[in-house]
Amino acid sequence: MAGLEEGAASMAPPATVTRAFFGVPDGLVYPREFAPGDAVLGDLAEIAVREGWATREPPKSVKKT
Repeated sequence: MAGLEEGAASMAPPATVTRAFFGVPDGLVYPREFAPGDAVLGDLAEIAVREGWATREPPKSVKKT
């Protein structure tokens, strides 16, 4: 059953960062800084949402005039 749980996390929708944080994207080794508005995927997205650093809501568009 562990394979199903792992697949579920990778199929989850991306999260939008709401507060800057450092994290390691799935499959990479070194951390990078994520800024508000960035999209995160996979396990990192799950952790970011749980910790309050990101949301599942789509990013708010900014009108350019």
